[in-house]
Amino acid sequence: RKQQQVTKRLGAIALCISCWYISSLVTLFMNKWFMLEEGLNGSAQTLAMAQMIFSALTGALKNYSDKVSNPSSSTSQYREEQVTRRTFLAQMILLGLMRFGTVVLGLVALEHLAVSFTETVKSSAPFVTVILTRIILGETTSSKVLLALIPIAFGLGLCSFTEVSFNVIGFSAAMMCNCIDCIQNVYSKRLLRHYTPIQLQFYASIAALMVQMPVWFVMLQMSVVRGSEADNGSSEFIPSAYALGYLTIDGLFFYLQSISAYKLMDLVSPVTHSVTNCVKRALLIWISVLFWHNKVGPINAAGTFVLLGGVLLYNHQLRQKNPQPSLEKSPDIKSLETDGERDEESEPLNKNNDD
Repeated sequence: RKQQQVTKRLGAIALCISCWYISSLVTLFMNKWFMLEEGLNGSAQTLAMAQMIFSALTGALKNYSDKVSNPSSSTSQYREEQVTRRTFLAQMILLGLMRFGTVVLGLVALEHLAVSFTETVKSSAPFVTVILTRIILGETTSSKVLLALIPIAFGLGLCSFTEVSFNVIGFSAAMMCNCIDCIQNVYSKRLLRHYTPIQLQFYASIAALMVQMPVWFVMLQMSVVRGSEADNGSSEFIPSAYALGYLTIDGLFFYLQSISAYKLMDLVSPVTHSVTNCVKRALLIWISVLFWHNKVGPINAAGTFVLLGGVLLYNHQLRQKNPQPSLEKSPDIKSLETDGERDEESEPLNKNNDD
């Protein structure tokens, strides 16, 4: 019985990782193509708006279909009732602001930088995490962990100084996206004590959409005014059937990317999630280099390897320091048997994080 629980959970983790990797790759490439394709007239705000709309709609269908089909299921009821309405609104507004920031800033970075360099900058997340932990929480970091940050900073510097597509706006957006994403991942991990991954993805999408909608309308009106002055403003904002179909597919893959990331966040420890994310970044970097035929010099390639090696070293040192992270009760595969017993004997409320 215990072995079945372990096998089932390992299969769920493998499925989440596979879906996360594939959907991230498709979404990333579709985002970049949307920016480049002339027939789409793509902008970061329009793409972010479409992604949030489709993510919220798909999440709503999944969330409420579960309630209708099985009102007593754990997916539809557990954890949520512990949160008061006031706390719920405060949590979702904060999470929505952070998700809005990461989506828009990530797309702005992608608009100004090559795909490979954008992912390389995002791979420096551990470096950003240590700095933010020190500033926000006042926590100190061991010397071994700090030493592991040196190759991350050095590798990022090599990539930045030798990157052909380097752009101050894009680089700044990628780094700001990193900072917000690090905070969002830790905060989401804590919220998963009260919400299911499906609920959290849905509520976060709705909150981000409410934040993003007025910003999008203001920028749209400004663009219409500028376009009218140039006598070509009307046609640019009438989406074609091709553009609508493209945005629909992109939105669906974005939803799959989000829900698989939240689900994986719920199944593994933060360190395991960080290592998995590092591997994903490495794959995206080199697949994008091959697909987009980006020019990568020897120094740039060396910087990428140094940075990724530093991330792996950082995660190793962090695991040595904190073998049982305090953010969750069942952090790693070695506790799967205990989790299986708890899942059978207790309510889903006792069941135990994103980029």
